[in-house]
Amino acid sequence: MSEAEKVTDIRNVRVSHLRKYFSYLEIVRKYKKSSLEGSQTSLMRFFRSMIFRRLIKKNPMQDFHIVATRHMNSAKILTIFDIKILLRSVKGHYQYLKDSDKLDCFSLFIHRRDLCILALCIACGLRRGEIQRINRNHLDFDKKTILITGKGNQKIIIKERTAFFSHPFLEEILMRYHRMREKLPGSSFFCNRYGDELSAKAIAWIITKYSAFISKDAHRNATITRKSFASHLVRKKVNIEVIRDLLGHENCETTVRYYVHFSTEDLEKIWKESNPYGNRS
Repeated sequence: MSEAEKVTDIRNVRVSHLRKYFSYLEIVRKYKKSSLEGSQTSLMRFFRSMIFRRLIKKNPMQDFHIVATRHMNSAKILTIFDIKILLRSVKGHYQYLKDSDKLDCFSLFIHRRDLCILALCIACGLRRGEIQRINRNHLDFDKKTILITGKGNQKIIIKERTAFFSHPFLEEILMRYHRMREKLPGSSFFCNRYGDELSAKAIAWIITKYSAFISKDAHRNATITRKSFASHLVRKKVNIEVIRDLLGHENCETTVRYYVHFSTEDLEKIWKESNPYGNRS
């Protein structure tokens, strides 16, 4: 540790020191979660004995909880190649129906709808519930924006934010679907063949169906697309506060803890650049 970081008196140990120490064990020493928990137990007992001997007044471990980043963010994150396969799978499914002579008058509508749903999950990091709540009047094709209403219920004010579809591909597929959507009744932008609003469960099923082409854990990909969106922005060095706003989170802690994926290499690089422990061999 640097001179400013060194602790020579046990009475001066704080939670921040413990957090840095356990980060060192996890990232540099490659401790598994079970090993981290063992170290936590040992330190807890040590500080309890110090209190019993009246050498310290408070156990700093009482306010410390292990957050094993590698285990918490171990879920698969979609690569650019995965994303291309995911989008192409929609076209592939439509082509299969065409070749099998199974097309009906709504097959093209469903094809375009499903492609838009997947594209918005990937390109905008939308929740399935947010996709469900998009109304036809929420899209502004002049400004290329979508009004997104976030999580909430009758007792909580639903917060709003803006999603963007200024990319030519997004604009094109949304416009194509929009033209067909106008011919059906109802106010919801994403609907079934009768104009009825899709449920969040139906949207999750759509994502799962196509995700099966890229993952054995397809049932998880309704959330994985959102995590992938956040993680790719981090790798492009986008400010975490901007990512928080794009995801519609209340605070940055939620964004980092549950939605940003760091590989082991990413974590070790960050550690070595920002923490004095990282300079030790």
